[in-house]
Formats: sequence, C-alpha cells, structure tokens
Amino acid sequence: MANAVKEVHDVAEQQVAMTQGQVESAERQVSVVERQVAMAEKGLTIMQQNRLRLFSELDVSNMLTELDLMQYYQFLCENEQKKRQFFGISPEMRLHLLFYFTTAACVRLGDMES
Repeated sequence: MANAVKEVHDVAEQQVAMTQGQVESAERQVSVVERQVAMAEKGLTIMQQNRLRLFSELDVSNMLTELDLMQYYQFLCENEQKKRQFFGISPEMRLHLLFYFTTAACVRLGDMES
C-alpha cells in the first residue's frame, strides 16, 4: 500500500511539474503576443502619420475664409505641395506660411522678368 501511495504521489508531482511547464509556456506565448500587438499598433500609427492626405478646394476655402484670406485660394489650389504644407503646420503658423509662399513666389517672378 505504501508503494501505491508513493507511486500516486510521484505521478501527481510529475503532473504538477508538467502543468507548471505548460503555464510557463503559455505565459511566454502571451508575452510574445503582447509584443507583437505593440509592434503592430506602432506600425499602424506610423502608417497613419505618413498617409498622404489630399485636401479639397473646399478644405482650402473653409480655412482661408476662417483666416479672412480668400485671395490665396487660387494659389493653394494650384499647388498641391504648398497645400499639404499649409495644412501640415499648426493653425497659428498658417498665416505666416502664406506670406512666405507669396513673397517667395513674387521674388521668383521678379527674377524671371529681369
């Protein structure tokens, strides 16, 4: 009887050890999955930040109306790169950027006339 109890005890210890190994393995898998999720979320954030946004003429009109600067409408609508730059900076800096764009454009036009 003592041998039978010892064998049952040994089998139980083996099952406990096997179960502990399975738990550790599952914990490692959870850790790996959590890292994969974090990497995927970071990748998604980077993709969203780098996605090219197209601004419509209505976007331009609304912003220029808000700034009381509709005279720049045609300039921005004809220049996709300038339009992206305009919407890519903070609203407080947009007026300064418009003045910079138009001053630089006038200087270049003046250079061509000479």
